[in-house]
Amino acid sequence: MQGVPLLIGISIFAFFVMHLAPGDPMSAYAAGGSIPMEELRRMEHILGLDQPIHVQYFKWASGMISGNMGYSIFSGRPVIQIIFERVPATLQLMGLAYGIAIVFGVFAGIISALKRYSVIDYIVTTGAMIGLSVPTFWFGMMVILLFAATLGWLPSGGMATLGEPFSIRDRLIHLIGPSSVLGLWMAATWSRYTRSGMLEVIGQDYIRTAHAKGLLPRLILWRHTLRNALIPLVTLLGLELRLVFGGTLVTEIVFGWPGIGRLYVDSLTRVDYPVVMGLLLLTSVVVLMGNLLADVLYCVVDPRIRVE
Repeated sequence: MQGVPLLIGISIFAFFVMHLAPGDPMSAYAAGGSIPMEELRRMEHILGLDQPIHVQYFKWASGMISGNMGYSIFSGRPVIQIIFERVPATLQLMGLAYGIAIVFGVFAGIISALKRYSVIDYIVTTGAMIGLSVPTFWFGMMVILLFAATLGWLPSGGMATLGEPFSIRDRLIHLIGPSSVLGLWMAATWSRYTRSGMLEVIGQDYIRTAHAKGLLPRLILWRHTLRNALIPLVTLLGLELRLVFGGTLVTEIVFGWPGIGRLYVDSLTRVDYPVVMGLLLLTSVVVLMGNLLADVLYCVVDPRIRVE
């Protein structure tokens, strides 16, 4: 229920700020000078761009309530159709990136905690700090320069090889570059949280009691230590959606991946108001749902927390 007024506030703020930006949808048509001014004014009237901004907002909002996101000013196609054509590509990228982040981040965090203050711990910590500090666009360009331009192991961009039929192998090859950049960037955060959670749990009394009772170290690690250390990561899983969307936007531009992030930038360049607003609302809903899911899962995995 708290998310509903928040979404309304986000839509109002985004709509008015976007109209304050320099340029307008008609500027792209007027740039060449081949379209008469009368025709531009007629198009502007048909699109409703000559109406006051508050009238434009209420018309857009009334359409959103009925599930109509409007039509793209650039292509004339339904906004919802344009967006959902790009969703599968972004879901593939985010899914594989999340898998890389969880596997490498959690594993590195566990090793770092178990080997605290050792050479391995310092190496993992240094790697995590570098991963948190390096911008994703620079990391992506270095991956393209090394593995695509120099070694030729990976394609430099896109999601499929031109002229070849679809195959899972070809799609995975194109996914390796962008998903690794995004996944390793997230893995740096996951490793730090896992290490911190592990060190906090290892010093608890029930862990010392388990060792005193003679339980196998492997059993203590998986059943008692790791299970409780990963509870804070459940919250991180939902809250990190907003960061993943930002990282996806940059990564998709660098690797030419035709997903939501690429559509964001293209629509902003064209000043395509309906598509940008549809993307903003979709992103806001996903982030709010991620936060809600994190709260619910936290109550599920930790019996001590209950919403009364």
